[in-house]
Amino acid sequence: MQRRLPLSPDLSEALSSWRDLKTHEARRRHMQYIGRLMRELDDPEALLAALDELKADTARGAARFASLERLRNALLNPVESVREAALEDALAASPSLRKAKLVHLIQGALAEREKKQPPRQARELFRYLRDGEGPVQ
Repeated sequence: MQRRLPLSPDLSEALSSWRDLKTHEARRRHMQYIGRLMRELDDPEALLAALDELKADTARGAARFASLERLRNALLNPVESVREAALEDALAASPSLRKAKLVHLIQGALAEREKKQPPRQARELFRYLRDGEGPVQ
């Protein structure tokens, strides 16, 4: 995280050493020191902009993860028409996905669910969607 942020060497070291402190009082005092170092920054706006970008990256990653989970759940829906519609949507949104591979993973995951086995195929389906740059909604 710190490699992407425009931090002075002193501030970077202070942030790294904060993690090693054990007691509440030591952490409190050290946070005051970090605050002083932050007030002395030449360009605090650059740090705030970098933090905002970092938060935005995290939010985009969470949104993508949630989107892929929704797609996987739709692909594993017990209603066949819902599954078919989700399959067509996934293939239209991401041409790199292969229909035969998706169908194979879906059938395997449904069979595992029916037999009450661990969801290995469902996890593999999620990985295939993620690595194949599945749709983001």
